[in-house]
Amino acid sequence: MGNAKSTPKNRTGKSVVRQKLETAQKTNILSLTEHGLEEIPAQVFQLKSLRTLDLSKNKLAALGPLSQLAELKSLNCRGESARDEIPRSDIPN
Repeated sequence: MGNAKSTPKNRTGKSVVRQKLETAQKTNILSLTEHGLEEIPAQVFQLKSLRTLDLSKNKLAALGPLSQLAELKSLNCRGESARDEIPRSDIPN
């Protein structure tokens, strides 16, 4: 799940992740739990008003520049080995 060979699609043929990113632009909430992600899609960091981000149960090696998400209030990365390596400077206040 989430790899190039078997990208989950919805009924309209859009990738599920892409559809969730589009919805997050309106809701400021994004859940990418259990998508087999090895990295956070770059589009996530363009969601400047994102308030809630759930990345739990993926295969992330790093969490990237979370400081770009200035409005982020809730981050869930349970089940990620990367969560123990988050520099405090990358976590928004």
